[in-house]
Amino acid sequence: MRQIFTLIISLLIANTTVYGQSSEIEKYFASIEAAEREQNLAKACSEYKAAINYCRQNNEEQHHLTNLLLGYCIILSYTGDYSKAIATLNEAAERNHRQPTPDKEIEAKIYMQFGVINFFQKRFDDALFYYRKSEAIAVSTKNKMGISIAKNNIANVYQKKGEYRQAIDSYRKCIKLQEELQDTATLANTYFNLGSCYEELSIQDRAKAYYKLAYSLAHTINDIEILSLSLIHLANIDAKRGEYSKAHNMLDEAEFSAKKSRTAAGVGGGILQTYANIRTKRRLSGCPGSVQRTTIAARLHIGRETKSPYQRVADRAPDQRERATDSPTKRKNKKPQQAAYHSDGSTYCRHCDDNSATVS
Repeated sequence: MRQIFTLIISLLIANTTVYGQSSEIEKYFASIEAAEREQNLAKACSEYKAAINYCRQNNEEQHHLTNLLLGYCIILSYTGDYSKAIATLNEAAERNHRQPTPDKEIEAKIYMQFGVINFFQKRFDDALFYYRKSEAIAVSTKNKMGISIAKNNIANVYQKKGEYRQAIDSYRKCIKLQEELQDTATLANTYFNLGSCYEELSIQDRAKAYYKLAYSLAHTINDIEILSLSLIHLANIDAKRGEYSKAHNMLDEAEFSAKKSRTAAGVGGGILQTYANIRTKRRLSGCPGSVQRTTIAARLHIGRETKSPYQRVADRAPDQRERATDSPTKRKNKKPQQAAYHSDGSTYCRHCDDNSATVS
């Protein structure tokens, strides 16, 4: 899910160049990009609000407003301010609907973000409904990146619901699309997600293989978060097999990598927990020489309860990270939670293998 933040924000900012930019609005976009790179949600919220207010007061810049509202909604979703996120998203939907020709790409992103909001609130049926809507638009417009994001989110929902066969199938379709697009960033994320899926199924060899793929790609593109998370999960698998020294070495690398980046708070909690798990396993097995890591919290400037929004996203198990029921017809008696618009003006509501027999 982490990729939903970094990827969609970048796409939103890139889309604004279609209209051209004044020097003033360029400053706002530069500030937003800087906050996104730093993964500083508070700063990003502040910069978005300033940019939105500027556009409201300058008619010549109003064409940027829908994209800014959508980007602001994404940030609000990650901060947990869902009521404000929904209100902002509805305003973006209404503005898009009022256009002579509503933008289908914007409509797909609006559906996607309604899905993300519902996912974060564990309303997985509603999340799936919206992700399917977004995917349908991406298919109709032949937007492979949009299809890839939607399928990843759909797979996350299936995984959360324990429907692993569907999750694995969707992740594999993501991988095929991402390879075609040569999108190594999201491919690393999907490898990690697929590894976590197999780990939950206790198919450890498969899980380890995919975590290694995620680690290798993350190392190539310097994605410290995926690299560190992959090492944490690999260490956990090794610890379950009694390979404690190997597990500690991986955690040392994860710690070293996290300390070099702003992801320390995001992955540090996972490192702490895995060290604790290894100590417990060694003690129960009677294996001497467990390594104490009592100072790791101080070294990483974190505590057990100081998880960033990015770690809370990672705790979905997986990312994103970027996130289900089989049929929207099961929802026919449910009241809508939010409202937005179809392009036609009507309202709508509201990320085969050998062991396949073991996958339920």
